[in-house]
Amino acid sequence: MNYDALYRFDTLDPRNPVRVPEAAEANNRVFARGPVYGIEVTIPALADRCFGNLDPQHTDGLNVSACKAALTCQLPAFGATLATNRLDADSLAAMAVLWCRAAGNQIDVEIIDAIDSGDCTPRGPWVRDYQPHWMFADMSALSHDRSLTITDKVMRVVDVLIGTGEPLPKAAQADLSGLDVDTAHNGFVVIYDRKGDGRGANGLGYQHAPVVITCNPRFRYNGGQPHLKFGVARWNAQHPMGWDAMLADLRAIESGWGGSASIAGSTQGEGSPMTLDQVIEIVRRHIVA
Repeated sequence: MNYDALYRFDTLDPRNPVRVPEAAEANNRVFARGPVYGIEVTIPALADRCFGNLDPQHTDGLNVSACKAALTCQLPAFGATLATNRLDADSLAAMAVLWCRAAGNQIDVEIIDAIDSGDCTPRGPWVRDYQPHWMFADMSALSHDRSLTITDKVMRVVDVLIGTGEPLPKAAQADLSGLDVDTAHNGFVVIYDRKGDGRGANGLGYQHAPVVITCNPRFRYNGGQPHLKFGVARWNAQHPMGWDAMLADLRAIESGWGGSASIAGSTQGEGSPMTLDQVIEIVRRHIVA
């Protein structure tokens, strides 16, 4: 089958086009090919260039994954490019769901439910030792596999969803050895990521507290240069906290902070000008005792 007759797949570069001209050039190439439909495009300037954007968590403020919403949303026009500025388990699965629906294939909804449960914030009060569904880890590993093109990844998931392919390779267990845990705070925990890949930090943090600050001094966006990145996550949007006020205080220092009602991060693709002490102090002010 000619995949392009249904949809093409690509990624958008979230970096500031003024400071990073190659980001503007890369994005212009994507949009020059024809209409682009966003999948969790969280950069407003890029989302505005898409003719639609499937982003229930970040844009619409719902605790619903993009892949779950893709089961029932209006299908984008055939021939469009499905693009995201951060390929992960959810955006990858959402692209595969839209392709399956466009091709008229039956989808194994249980797989999508598993990804949805791992991508969304947990329901109910905070509990220790939370673990997402094992398939979420497998899908995440596939999304980060640099040996495959994005089209290869999507079609690999398509085969799994329609039952014609082999199961996804099992993801390696997250390496937590490079994560330092600071529990000397009331209501939150700080995870310092010395290994730099960002994996497993929030999950480890939730074993200790319902609010997690992550500090990654060597984060790489799409294999680029290492840079300082911070994140703040809370168990779910119902966990009491001055979340909006916290984001406002963070953005007063660094305007590029973004995210959803339960997870936020410093500017994508660029080093944060903030210090860990600044982030800790801002979060502390908005913790509800």
